[in-house]
Amino acid sequence: MENDQNLLKNLFIRINPPGQSKSSFVWNYFGYLYKKPNEPLDVQRVYCKLCFDKLKNDQPDIALSLVRNELSVYKSTSGTGNMKNHLLAVHQVTGVQETKTTSKHILSMFSREKYVTKASQLKQQLGHQLTLMCCRDLLPFSIVENEGFQDFLIANRVVGSKDDIPSRTILSPINLNKIHDVCVQKTKEQLKLSSEYPTITCDGWCDKYRHRSYICFTVHYLDSDLKLHQYSLKTEPFEGRHTGEAIKDYFLAVVSEFNLNPSNIIVVSDKGSNMKKAWKLLKVMHTFCVAHGIHNLLMTDCFPKLNIVPDLLDKIQTIINKLRYRQQELEEEYYRLNDQMYYNLLSEINKAGEILDADSISSYIDVDDLNELNENEENNGLTIPVVTNDSSVFHTLKKRILTRWNTILIMLRSYASNTTCVENLLRRMKHFDLILPAAENQIVNDLIEFLSSFESTTTILSASKSYTTMNLYLLLRMETESILRITGMESLVIREVKTLLSASLDKRFPVDPLHICAFLLDPSQLKIDIDRYLPLNQPSKQSILFNMIEKFKINHAVPVSMTKNIPTSPSSSAASSKATSLSPLLKRHLSIEYLNTPTGSLKKIRENLIQKHTPSPVVSSDPIADEIEDYLKLDVSCDDVLQFWRSSKDTFPHLKRLSQVILAIPATSTPSEKVFSITGLIVNAKRTMLSPENIGKIQVIHDNYDLLKNV
Repeated sequence: MENDQNLLKNLFIRINPPGQSKSSFVWNYFGYLYKKPNEPLDVQRVYCKLCFDKLKNDQPDIALSLVRNELSVYKSTSGTGNMKNHLLAVHQVTGVQETKTTSKHILSMFSREKYVTKASQLKQQLGHQLTLMCCRDLLPFSIVENEGFQDFLIANRVVGSKDDIPSRTILSPINLNKIHDVCVQKTKEQLKLSSEYPTITCDGWCDKYRHRSYICFTVHYLDSDLKLHQYSLKTEPFEGRHTGEAIKDYFLAVVSEFNLNPSNIIVVSDKGSNMKKAWKLLKVMHTFCVAHGIHNLLMTDCFPKLNIVPDLLDKIQTIINKLRYRQQELEEEYYRLNDQMYYNLLSEINKAGEILDADSISSYIDVDDLNELNENEENNGLTIPVVTNDSSVFHTLKKRILTRWNTILIMLRSYASNTTCVENLLRRMKHFDLILPAAENQIVNDLIEFLSSFESTTTILSASKSYTTMNLYLLLRMETESILRITGMESLVIREVKTLLSASLDKRFPVDPLHICAFLLDPSQLKIDIDRYLPLNQPSKQSILFNMIEKFKINHAVPVSMTKNIPTSPSSSAASSKATSLSPLLKRHLSIEYLNTPTGSLKKIRENLIQKHTPSPVVSSDPIADEIEDYLKLDVSCDDVLQFWRSSKDTFPHLKRLSQVILAIPATSTPSEKVFSITGLIVNAKRTMLSPENIGKIQVIHDNYDLLKNV
């Protein structure tokens, strides 16, 4: 079915109720996908004929596999409710009516459709859409009470009067609860497409206004088409003590609600003692967030143990606290200095132009003038960064957050970008003791350069919604090792930093078989030497992949042999036995009278003897072992690892299924962190009275908005 030769122009939808007689009108629009009469390509799903025909008319020569996500597809055994919602929302089709799909202005979302005959129906539809809009854009439900918004709806003829606008209480809790229920149901339907081993991330958070605790769960999986999915499952108040037992109970409640098998779930979380205990109690497969590991590597194992850095950071924090209230003055100083530098630059350019003009006449450059030009350039510090766009942008001073290493980096950058301005203001304020000497300013620049490499690693590994990240884990561990390698060119402070980080790298950035397996499932990385990371009990790449296939029960067959074509030397007794059991034909060939035969026959006798006494190779009868061997011999380069496995599913079927499990695992618990970033925007100073339950519902609807667009 995934054959790229399946062009849309060669396919069609046959309207034929699946299996049994169906009375619902939706079966007039949904049917199986066919390439030839009486030969369905897919009997597991039904397709919307209206969507398919429109796409076929627009792009007849495109392969089905490239536009599958644009089609509306449902399991043939599922209920008709979602199909009805699709027909109504996308095609405006009810049980007795249908209209063509057209491109409409956004206001049509609120407009009175032909099938809406009552004002109450319009008000209900409008309330539904406004609730969804508020959840997606994190707007207060009280927007419907704002005079400007009401006038907008009336002026654009969305409603006739203010009485037609649904009230705030209609949006929440009535519509909010309904939409959340639909969101949960649609998420459950999507999870039916997941592999048997989805991944869940988990984290906890406390809001800064009411100091209420929350716990959240997100799910990640690759479907059979190797498309990456990520959804928020639940964000809810975390009441009581935050123990491992409590986390276990919340986890079991969530997986039960979404019909997931807890024993088949892979968990990604931080290394908090309560988290570790919860996963131990649950006996689930788990891996720890590498972003938290890098954070602890820097904040626990490095910074506190350095001699000068903690004092330097505190000093910069004091400087920023002194100057933050003089932000405007600092900004004016910044632009004044840059204007002067630009003026000096232009002066030197003009001077250089005059020298070049003179050169065109005299054919030589006056050495004194050239030396003066070079000296002025050095005195004015005219370097390339001065003329870049960044030099004209004032960088606001940022405070340090004591528990975040990356905010330390932001603070150092903001200070370094304004060093001259900061020093000038400190002199005016008579805070000479706060002016950093040149040596400390150099340490600041060295730390910025060094920490930026960790920022890159964290950013790459945290982009779990954009691309797979677990396959990059080991590669970035290797890059981190190269960064920490002492070259002799670094400063003493950076050398000390590298030494401290190297000592704790295995603890904070560990490598286990799961990471190695993910690395190997990226074919572009197969030629990289990773022997030093292989565990003693699994000393080969083949054994890593084979054991992972067994672990996830991709094939229950017990391997006959993981070794191929390895001859075994027979014992002397075995050789003697074979020599005495010659066939009658071979005995005849060895008789004395036969020695008078031509030389060609004697060569044949020799070949027969060699073959007779050469042990046969042990041929592997395990297709998985053969598949792994063939895969590890590949020498390919691919930009999209998921596309590789889509196109290789017939060549490497077991490894493709393994990649569906392993590559779906995010290397960090960043998705849960992002959940709380959104929750922090919902719980602002003007919305502190929102109930914790409604906060969780808004967040889930916001994150899973794509599932609700056409509801």
